[in-house]
Amino acid sequence: ELGEEVQIDRSALNDGGRYVYMSAKTEDNPHGGAEHAAKLARLYGKGSALYKRKCLGDPLATTKGLTYEAWDSSYFVVDEKKWPTKPAALLEVVAGVDFAGVQPCAAEVIGIDAKRRVYFLDEFRRGGMEPESFALEAEALQRKWPIRYWGGDSAAQEWLRALRRRVSPLGAWVGNANKRVGTIDEFSSGIGRVNALLNRRGPAGEQMLFVSPRCRFFPREMATYIRADDRHPNVKPPSEVPRQVRDDTVDAGRYGIQLMYRLGWLGRENEIPYDGRTVPTRQRRSA
Repeated sequence: ELGEEVQIDRSALNDGGRYVYMSAKTEDNPHGGAEHAAKLARLYGKGSALYKRKCLGDPLATTKGLTYEAWDSSYFVVDEKKWPTKPAALLEVVAGVDFAGVQPCAAEVIGIDAKRRVYFLDEFRRGGMEPESFALEAEALQRKWPIRYWGGDSAAQEWLRALRRRVSPLGAWVGNANKRVGTIDEFSSGIGRVNALLNRRGPAGEQMLFVSPRCRFFPREMATYIRADDRHPNVKPPSEVPRQVRDDTVDAGRYGIQLMYRLGWLGRENEIPYDGRTVPTRQRRSA
């Protein structure tokens, strides 16, 4: 595709191994380049690393190992006044939580509307917390938003119990989150589903994911979420396991998105939109 860097075999050159790299933009192609560039801009967002690499031919646009190339803060972070569905009219709200002791704890509050558009409403992130102090912050979020379900790390049962004591009396369910990280190519994995969410567009190409400016940490961490170095001795065989640093809100957001899939609110694109009346269940295949 015009705009992408091409690797040249030096042994095939006749000038002693020297070559000239000429970068070109997709829109420079006289045969429909401008139209294709506009399509890529709508698809990826002009601020995403993926757009810069594919459309602008910028070989430095992508940090090595960047997990979410489709992330673009200028596209996804939108003032709530411009949202197609206002927070008070959302059908359902969940929260994903990432527990820690010395490292920051995090919570992401996520809503969904009747057309399966997803909205990151609010967040919490702070280090050096204990289970009870974190549960108090979660209770404040519960009183602020109509959170119906909470999903957290199943290995942190003490934290989940503290959370349950605070939010369950307010009508919320607390349970284990799907922790499977996976890769962007695995749709059933956490990273795969978040990546699919970033690339989702409506029937007319409209935006389907919105992040409130109230969420300050999530956009930063999404833009720098880097996979572990393949040469690391603990990564055998090479994989896309993210580095465990500055990923607290991203992990919490991933837990929340996985919870939406578990409940049936999100799924393959050909599913019928959720009507808000009941918790959907998977239909059995006819014999």
